[in-house]
Amino acid sequence: MSHKKIYSKLPFYIFRLLRAILYSSGRVKVKSPLQLIGKDCTFDVEDGYIILGRRCKLANRVSLVAFGKGCINLGTRTFINENSRIVAMDKINIGDDCLIGDSVSMYDHDHEH
Repeated sequence: MSHKKIYSKLPFYIFRLLRAILYSSGRVKVKSPLQLIGKDCTFDVEDGYIILGRRCKLANRVSLVAFGKGCINLGTRTFINENSRIVAMDKINIGDDCLIGDSVSMYDHDHEH
């Protein structure tokens, strides 16, 4: 059976999650298969990790970026609304049962002014 046939049988949100894991060189860790990933979500990982807790939900156009050895850890049942962006150069932990509104940006930077 070809890959196209397998993917066509998966719910689309699971396909998005699989694609994110494949494109990030396996550096997106998932604690359960019940993640809901919206359209146009991006996962950009260098040497760090992105960890999605159980039953996380990411709305459309959410961007998670782990520069260098940065780590983003989303807790269980965390929801991130549309157009939000989280960028970690060191570490960003978001606990369980958190709700993050639309168009929110979170950064942890180690640069000087």
